[in-house]
Amino acid sequence: MAARTKSKVTPKYKTKYRVRNWAAYEESLRRRGELTIWFTAAAVGSWSAPPSG
Repeated sequence: MAARTKSKVTPKYKTKYRVRNWAAYEESLRRRGELTIWFTAAAVGSWSAPPSG
């Protein structure tokens, strides 16, 4: 039976990620929180808000 050896990589630490294309990385961070919602014309036409008076 072969003896198991411990991995040299500890699970406590993540692998470092080196950013090489900063422009694309910055753009992806900006777009991370972006949310786009599309409404159909029928949905907009049938929606009526109650008076907030």
